[in-house]
Amino acid sequence: MIVEFNDKSKFALKHLLDYIHAGLYNEPKTFDFIMKYLKSSKIFVDVGANIGGYAIRAAKYCKVYAFEPLPRNYNLLKLNEKINNVKINSFKVAAGNSEERIKLYYNSNYPGKPSVMRRQKDFIEVEMKQLDKLIDEEKIDLIKIDVEGAEDLVLEGAKNCLKRTNVVIIEKK
Repeated sequence: MIVEFNDKSKFALKHLLDYIHAGLYNEPKTFDFIMKYLKSSKIFVDVGANIGGYAIRAAKYCKVYAFEPLPRNYNLLKLNEKINNVKINSFKVAAGNSEERIKLYYNSNYPGKPSVMRRQKDFIEVEMKQLDKLIDEEKIDLIKIDVEGAEDLVLEGAKNCLKRTNVVIIEKK
């Protein structure tokens, strides 16, 4: 199904919960702040981009780097990029503190919120990479991190990026 929002952005969803987990429903204050901030920005980094709830809309204003390791979510992110006719520099990797293959755990009944922290029995192996090795921008305006418990790993692998970043938003549960 494809859902269209007031701002004319459209999102392909495989499940109604995609709407919630992509930040399209339950994070209105965070979303409003990010969108207002990015209207005068140049570089946005979305770590844990899911299906692109933030990245797709931000790409209308600035250059976007999006990181999403779960193939199901990444494929929807790429589809949503195409539907909205925007350009995103997307990576199908888990951002972290090392360069290796890791286990990404998920609920097989609904794989929308994966985690490197073992909370489910099902997993797939994905590439983990450091943001410092993937982003070579002189200045980053905003980094959003929503990675279901692996925030510390992302920060460890982004020390140089953080030195060049104005604002960092971390969703911590």
